[in-house]
Amino acid sequence: MVEAFNLPLGEARPTQLYISARKLADLEALYPPGSEARMEPVPVARLKGAVAFTDGHTRAFLAWKRGLDSVPAYWDDSDLDVPVYLSCLGWCEDEGIRTIADLAGRVVDEDAYKAKWIARCEAIDGAKKEG
Repeated sequence: MVEAFNLPLGEARPTQLYISARKLADLEALYPPGSEARMEPVPVARLKGAVAFTDGHTRAFLAWKRGLDSVPAYWDDSDLDVPVYLSCLGWCEDEGIRTIADLAGRVVDEDAYKAKWIARCEAIDGAKKEG
């Protein structure tokens, strides 16, 4: 069992440029208003001296959308591919995405999510395998 803590949403940096509208709708159905305390904690890690989400962006975004100031989180001690996460963090910095709230205009349908985000991530992975 991971040890969860309360993470203020403004203190964690996203490593993702888009939110899937389908995933968001699924989470909204799974966690009706008032049930956010039951949400699974989101994983975070220290990257470039900052706390960053390593997953759970949609859960964190849902918490923000509902006006919450924080989200349950835990320190991600998995074997992270740090160079990939640093690339993603750099993309977010380049596009002005510094908090989960900055993803408000980036909730996209499934086709756009796959084309704009998943394909971009797969390109990094493919480049690493070729290199």
